[in-house]
Amino acid sequence: MILKKTRDSPGNMIANFTNDPWNSTRFNWTVKSGGISCDGPPAGQTLSLYIVATGVTTAFNSFTYTDSTDLSWARTMLYESIHAYLITCYIRNPRGLVADYPVMFQEWIADSNKGLNNPQHEEISRSFVKSFGDAFEVYLITKGYNLDKQFYQDMAWGGLEETDAFKNLSEADRKRISNVIQVELHGTNMNGNPKPQKGKKAGC
Repeated sequence: MILKKTRDSPGNMIANFTNDPWNSTRFNWTVKSGGISCDGPPAGQTLSLYIVATGVTTAFNSFTYTDSTDLSWARTMLYESIHAYLITCYIRNPRGLVADYPVMFQEWIADSNKGLNNPQHEEISRSFVKSFGDAFEVYLITKGYNLDKQFYQDMAWGGLEETDAFKNLSEADRKRISNVIQVELHGTNMNGNPKPQKGKKAGC
């Protein structure tokens, strides 16, 4: 996936989330395709480790989600890039993390036995959904897509459906968002009924 750098593009979102010069020299992200060993079958998993040579590593479970579209995979990659960024900050710049994301840090301290994942989800839902949707839209336009803006913003909630922010949305919004995400991931809605996908089969 080529991440062109424009103002709201995924390239800028990944390379420099906060316009902080610290990040541009330390955010090193390695991606690979392969099976994932954890509870449930997520499309992607980012390890909470940082190795100097490879940075943070994300594995994408391309063998399981054979019905997913290119839109679903692009969303997953952007989503995991945020996890990778937050893990990098946590390990390489903890003081900066506390300053930039104090609520997430307090949530992690309060629930440290469950690791970083849940606090990160809550922070992403608070701080990144709008910019995520904007970056997703910019990227898909470069790929020839011209979809309703609501679609891009709905897709930005993928992976965040257990967060407080999502649960605070109206029932109608939650249902619409979940169906949009599910259709691009599986080709069916939340009731298991086949629905046309907006994206192309990724062929993973």
